[in-house]
Amino acid sequence: MTASAYTAVGVVVAGCIVYAWDALGGWQLTRAAVLRARWAWRCRGCPPPRSEVDPLDRDDMRAFIAAVHAWRMPAAPERTRT
Repeated sequence: MTASAYTAVGVVVAGCIVYAWDALGGWQLTRAAVLRARWAWRCRGCPPPRSEVDPLDRDDMRAFIAAVHAWRMPAAPERTRT
């Protein structure tokens, strides 16, 4: 009884590993295909595709960078009340 339970668990785990391997391998192949298509596009002399998002101007970029620096800074230590 115990051997069959371990075998069943092993089969399920092996199935999960095979599924994850296939899913990750498929993602890598898709990413490589996209990179090859972009490279071919640029080699033909076409301009790079533009983003649909409006780029930030200088003031917006400075505000964003200041916010990121503020997030990375540790919080001020709280003073004790004793």
